[in-house]
Amino acid sequence: MTAYPQDEYVERNEILHLLGPVKRAGEWLMAFCPSHADGSKHNGKGGESLGLSDTGVLRCFAGCSFQEVITALRGNDNRPTPIRIIDKPSERLVKIYKYVDIDGVVQAEKGRFETADKRKTFRWRLPGVVGWPGGINLSEMPLYGAERLKEAAGVPVYYVEGEKACEACWGAGLTAVTHGGGASTKDFGSSLSVLRSRLVYLWPDNDAPGAAYMTLVQAKLTGLAADVRYVSVPIALGPKSDAFDYFEAGGTVEQLSAASPYEPVITILAEDAVRIATPTA
Repeated sequence: MTAYPQDEYVERNEILHLLGPVKRAGEWLMAFCPSHADGSKHNGKGGESLGLSDTGVLRCFAGCSFQEVITALRGNDNRPTPIRIIDKPSERLVKIYKYVDIDGVVQAEKGRFETADKRKTFRWRLPGVVGWPGGINLSEMPLYGAERLKEAAGVPVYYVEGEKACEACWGAGLTAVTHGGGASTKDFGSSLSVLRSRLVYLWPDNDAPGAAYMTLVQAKLTGLAADVRYVSVPIALGPKSDAFDYFEAGGTVEQLSAASPYEPVITILAEDAVRIATPTA
């Protein structure tokens, strides 16, 4: 298990320009770490390891210390303005999600932390570990909700984005699963094998990353699942909305419909506006 250095917080906007090209990965903006031979920039293996979270955490997931990273970043900065280190925002653990395999064995726990202004971060740990050191290989994790599939044979499985959306589906009587890596996931390992020969309804978040993510999931399920369809939501919801927001807004299971990935998908944006997405090759 990787042991990360103690998290340090920085003034996010002051340091963002130092990172160079970044990629969004869930709550993190990922860049090449300037203090070690990083990923695809140096050895062709891929994987930027320096992350800047939405709450201002600066962390090298390859193990470089905070001071090493800051020193290297300052060396790349031609401006005299120093990087400000800020106090850690007050946050609290609001939920622990247990990732259980199809046989009922807990494989890992994921903690959801929120600040007073509702900004969220997630941390992982193995069963029995104190604290949240991370170091989890997400490609080895089962789908969240996988243990429910044994008792739900023959019913559609809703694949959503995020544990909160997944639990909202459970509360509405649906069988639902999600992957712990979110929309940035590329390596699913063998986690999708539990959906073999199942009818799967994909329910993307209402944004471009969510749509792109479900397109990838659809490709992964082709030839594995019995059939894959997209959920159509019959009421207007805001940007980034998901299954949780749908049921929170009063939507019901009976109102939902699902279409083949090869049929147009209609999204109601407002009382007088709709979006029609026509699939292409």
